Amino acid sequence: MILVLALWAMGLLSVFAIYLGIHARQRMILLSRLETRDNLHLSAKSGIGKAISFINTKNNDRSAWDSLDFKVALMNNPEIFSDIDLGNFRCEISYDFFDKSFHEIKKRYGMIDEESKININIVGRNEISRLLQVVIGLNDEEAEGLALSIIDWREEGESVLEGFFSDNYYNNLRDPYPPKDDDFESIDELLFVEGINQDILDRLRCFVTIYGDGRVNVNTASWHALVALGFDEDVVDKIVSIRNGVDEKPATGDDYFFHSVKDFTSKIESSGSLSEHEIYRAQQIVLADKIVISGFFYQILAVAEKKRSENRKNINCVYNSLDRIIEYWNEI
Repeated sequence: MILVLALWAMGLLSVFAIYLGIHARQRMILLSRLETRDNLHLSAKSGIGKAISFINTKNNDRSAWDSLDFKVALMNNPEIFSDIDLGNFRCEISYDFFDKSFHEIKKRYGMIDEESKININIVGRNEISRLLQVVIGLNDEEAEGLALSIIDWREEGESVLEGFFSDNYYNNLRDPYPPKDDDFESIDELLFVEGINQDILDRLRCFVTIYGDGRVNVNTASWHALVALGFDEDVVDKIVSIRNGVDEKPATGDDYFFHSVKDFTSKIESSGSLSEHEIYRAQQIVLADKIVISGFFYQILAVAEKKRSENRKNINCVYNSLDRIIEYWNEI
């Protein structure tokens, strides 16, 4: 009997020990995951901090704002931003760069000039319509209607387009809501607008902004943004060609940097390959004060990962280098 009781006691103790071991292992796994999550978060924040520090260092020399060195250093600098070593973790500051046909997407290491984009809180229907045509591929009528929806969302009052009653659309939704009648506070807010779906938003995201005064930086603007401003496509091709320099590659050491709006106008007028009409239209855009040659808002995407692991953390922010504040912060 004593032997049997001893065996039973040993069995119960073994079961209890196994239970404690499993419970302890689960807690260790949980703690390890929490530690990895926290370290990924800190690694991504470190990447953002390095990018902001780099911008501020460059900005200490105000003349650098209008230089090629500043553009290349911030927008295409793999030496600084491609592989930030943080021990067991690493981080990169990167973004996708599209050619004008969308056939080729390249990763660049650096940050995005928000003022290279079209500001949907400020520009008019024509600019938004042209952007929708060149980015989404809509025809004139479709682009015009969708542009009107975007403007109707942000502006108070009835739409001027005959037969367009946005309130009817929003009131008839399963979960109705009114048009905002105010500025967009984030790009994701476009999903609330009539006619905008996730596919359209994903395509537009790289070309629209809510930051800046609405003028577009001709030194960093994409082909699509320049066409949206109203430049003829041949003029935009010429602008991009001048900027890219001899190697025909953007954001490299031989690029040309427009040092002033006057310099930009002079280069376009003396290009020798544009018609008088194309030059005239370009001059009208300049006179309408739609362009600048530098910017102050930068989108920074930090991607952190644990080495030899698939664990990742993304932080996306917009930094205002003029006031030195973070305007937007989103973690994934």
